[in-house]
Amino acid sequence: MDTFIIKLDGNNFFTSVKNDVFSGTPYPGLAKPFSYDEADKLAREFREKGYPGAVATDRYGAIPTAADLISVKRAVQYEVRFSGYYFVGVNAAGREQGSKDHSQAMRMSQEAAVEIARKLKRARHLDATIIEAGSTAVDVEAEVEKIWPGN
Repeated sequence: MDTFIIKLDGNNFFTSVKNDVFSGTPYPGLAKPFSYDEADKLAREFREKGYPGAVATDRYGAIPTAADLISVKRAVQYEVRFSGYYFVGVNAAGREQGSKDHSQAMRMSQEAAVEIARKLKRARHLDATIIEAGSTAVDVEAEVEKIWPGN
């Protein structure tokens, strides 16, 4: 997965936060790494907290192009396996559904798969795990809501 960092202002890249005070470094290689979605979300939050120039950048400090972002979204996708089944969704009652037929497995981003595996573990499927597949991803929050509504 590509690494992204957050440029706080013209000279500094985000490294940490303590007591609502942001620390930065002029060296992109020392900045805290994130996925693009995480970096973009945090940059928006930083702008609201008084850093109007905060922006997600690639690991070298350059603003990513549309082509860069498309390649990030075409990252590997994942499936979730639990109790000998592939996760295929939830029923109307909100219960997890699985199938032994791999072709029915629901594909999702890594972040969504991790969240679904957590939900399955909370539902007492302690063996829930993610496995790699392939394809494109979408907004994680919308994807999880679509896969498992109301949770």
